[in-house]
Amino acid sequence: MEQSLNGLVGSDSTASIPAPPRRWFSRLVVPLGVLLIALALVAVAGRRSLWPALPVDVVHVVAVDAAVTVDEGESAPATASVQAPGWVEPAPHPVYVSALADGVVEELLVLEGAPVEKGQAVARLVADKARLAVARAEAHLSRQQALLTAAQTNWDRPVTEKRAVAVSQAELKEAQTARAELVADASRDRALVAEAKAVYESLLPLAADTVPAVEVERARLRHEALAAALTATRQRGETTSARIDRCRAELEAATEALELRVDARRELDGAAAAVAEADVQLAEARLELERMTVTAPASGIVMSRLVAPGAKVMLGMDGPYSAHVVHLYDPQMLQVRVDIPLADAAKVGVGQAAQVVVDVLPDHQFQGKLTRFVHQADISKNTIEVKVLIETPSPLLKPDMLARVRFLVPAETPTGGAAGQEQPFRIFVPAEAMVRGEGSDAAVWLVEADGTRVERRTVVTGTGRRDGWIEIRGLNPGDTLVSRPPASLRSGQRVRVEADRSVNEGTRL
Repeated sequence: MEQSLNGLVGSDSTASIPAPPRRWFSRLVVPLGVLLIALALVAVAGRRSLWPALPVDVVHVVAVDAAVTVDEGESAPATASVQAPGWVEPAPHPVYVSALADGVVEELLVLEGAPVEKGQAVARLVADKARLAVARAEAHLSRQQALLTAAQTNWDRPVTEKRAVAVSQAELKEAQTARAELVADASRDRALVAEAKAVYESLLPLAADTVPAVEVERARLRHEALAAALTATRQRGETTSARIDRCRAELEAATEALELRVDARRELDGAAAAVAEADVQLAEARLELERMTVTAPASGIVMSRLVAPGAKVMLGMDGPYSAHVVHLYDPQMLQVRVDIPLADAAKVGVGQAAQVVVDVLPDHQFQGKLTRFVHQADISKNTIEVKVLIETPSPLLKPDMLARVRFLVPAETPTGGAAGQEQPFRIFVPAEAMVRGEGSDAAVWLVEADGTRVERRTVVTGTGRRDGWIEIRGLNPGDTLVSRPPASLRSGQRVRVEADRSVNEGTRL
C-alpha cells in the first residue's frame, strides 16, 4: 500500500503542467483603448481652449420708440397695439394737506370740489391750550428779560466791587495811621523809661543817707512801669503791622475782583442764555398756535375730505391718514392708472403714445403718453401697472373716473414678413453689421449669450434709416452683433470680443 502511494506521488510530481495562455488583449489592448478614449474626451472637452478664437468687434441692437421720427420711405398711420382699462388719478400724485400738530378739528373751511390756493386755510383746530402756552411763554420771557436787565445794570455799575475796594483802602489807611501813632508812643515811652532809669540810678547811692527808701522804691517802680508800657507799645506795633498786611492783601483782592468781575459776568451770561431759551420756548408756543390753522401746501381742487368738526388729527398714529385733513389735485395734471396684462407688457414702453377715452366724454379721445411703469406686478390680477399722462385734460375729468386706453404704434410696411405684425418698438442695427444686401436675404452675425461663438441670422430690413442705422426685423433689443464681419467667418466659429464699438466709438442711434 505504501509503495502504491509513493508511486502516485512520484507520478504527480513528474507530470508536465501546461502554461496558462497569454491574454494580450485584456492586458494591453483594453488599457490602451481606455487611455485613448480618455484622451479623446479631454480633447473634446478642451477644444474651446485649444482652438484659437477669432478676435472681433461688436455692436448692439437698439430699440427706438415708435413715436421717434426717422427717415421713412412711406409714412403709415398709427395702429393700436394694446388696449386696457384704467382709472383717472392726479399726476404724478395727489397733494396731502396734513395737520402739523395734534388736535381736534374746530372748523372745516373747505368741502369737496372747492378750489384752494397755496397757503389758504382749510381747517382750524381747537387752540385754547395753545393760546395759554403762548401766554405762559411770554410771561417766562418777561421774567428772564427782567433778570437780564438787572444783571446788565450790575455789570455796568459794579457798586459792590467798588465799595469793597474803598473799604479796603480805608482800613489800610487806618492801620497805617495807628502804626504811626504807636511808633510815636514807643519813642515817648523809651524816653520816659530812660528818664525813670536815670532817676532811679541816681537815687540808689543816696538811699542810705539823704533819700528815703520809699522814694527810691517809687523811682524803681516807675521805671519798671514805663518799661512795661514800652513793651506793650512795641507789641501793639507788631499787631498793627500784621493788620496792615491783611488790609493790603484785602485791597489787592478787591482791586482784582473789580477788574475780573467773574460773578457779574457769569450772572450776565446766564441771564442772556435764559432769555434766548425763553425766546425759543415762545417761538415754539407761537408755532404750535399757528399750526392750529391747517393750510394748503399747494394750489388745487379738494379731491376728498377726511375729517369733520370734532374729529381728532394725530401725527403719531400708525394710520397713514391719521393727520390728513383733505386731499388736493391739480385739474391740469391728470394721468390714467392702467393695468396691462403681463402677456402684453412687452408691447408697450415709456414714451409711447396713447389715446384715452373716458365715460364722461365717450366721443372724445384724449391724447396721452406712457410716462412710467410701476416696478411691481400684481400677482392676483396677473397685470402690471403703468401711468399714462393726459396731455390736455378736460375740466370734466375727475379722479377715479373709469377710462379706456389704447397704446399706439406706427403701422409697419411688410417686407417679406407677415402682414399686419405689430411691434411697440422699431429695431435698428448699424449698417456695418450687415453682411448682405438689403431685402429678405440680408443677414447679420449674432454673438451667442456667452460671447464665445457666432451664428448667422437672416433678418428682414425695414424702411427706416437714420445716421448709418438700418431698421430690421428678426432680432431683439440688446442682441450683440459682429461689426464688420470678415468673409471667412462661419456659423459656430469661436470668437473673442476685443472691443464694443457701441461704447468705444460712440456708435449710438
